[in-house]
Amino acid sequence: MGKQKSQDERAEDLRELYSKADAHDKKRRNLIINIIVGAIVALAVIAYFVITAGPPVSRTALRLAQGIQSYGLAFEGHQEFPEGENSKPVWVEPTPEETQQRLSEALAIFNEVAQDPGSDFDRDSAVLYVGMCALHLGNLDQAEQKLTQAAESEFDPLRQQARYTLGSVMLERGQLPEALEYYQGLAAEPDNYLATAAKMESARILAWLGRPDESQAVLEGIVEAGPEDGPDARMAQWMLDQGLYLTHLVDLIPLGGPAVPGPTSPAEAPVVPEPTAPVEGATPPQ
Repeated sequence: MGKQKSQDERAEDLRELYSKADAHDKKRRNLIINIIVGAIVALAVIAYFVITAGPPVSRTALRLAQGIQSYGLAFEGHQEFPEGENSKPVWVEPTPEETQQRLSEALAIFNEVAQDPGSDFDRDSAVLYVGMCALHLGNLDQAEQKLTQAAESEFDPLRQQARYTLGSVMLERGQLPEALEYYQGLAAEPDNYLATAAKMESARILAWLGRPDESQAVLEGIVEAGPEDGPDARMAQWMLDQGLYLTHLVDLIPLGGPAVPGPTSPAEAPVVPEPTAPVEGATPPQ
């Protein structure tokens, strides 16, 4: 009887052991399944972001963006809040020293990117910005050399921006006919986003050269091209109304400097500066 009981106990122990082993195997299977499912989900998430975000940004593109940011900060003012209960915020422009320091920092980055084996667009953009920094720093020979190189770029916005800024180099040298040649060439080029800005510069230079009839015709062309309520047309009409195409008045309108593209793009259209009204009470269009 005792022997039989012992056999029953052993059988029960075996059944319990098999039950535990089976439960353990189920846990292992569930764990493996969970790991596989988790891996699949992770891969799916990674694939989604790769597909939607596109290829990773190159190191040169990141450095180029840093340079463009430094370049923009060189001309960007900021608000200061003086102490005092009734004090109002004051807009503070960067000092010449701050501008020169930031331009020098940007120039170092652009020179680095221009030598980096990255994309053609990054290299051409860097060369363009080297020329623009050199212009602002007063290195006109270097500016002309780099901008002439950038003017051969296969990318239209970079090429157009380089030619526009070469016009500014010529103006800095007092070479008005050469500057006019650059601007008129840009103005005549189809699908050129700088065409209107180039026409405005052409009108001013023509007035400086004592050719008011041609200057007037350029301004009238801008107005006719419209749109009527657009800023370019309104500025051109205001200049016509004030007679600013006449040689003795055009000095009251500062010629535009080189365009300052923003940090996300190396070739945004330049902003035409607001003129000082030559007639008391007259103000340029806003």
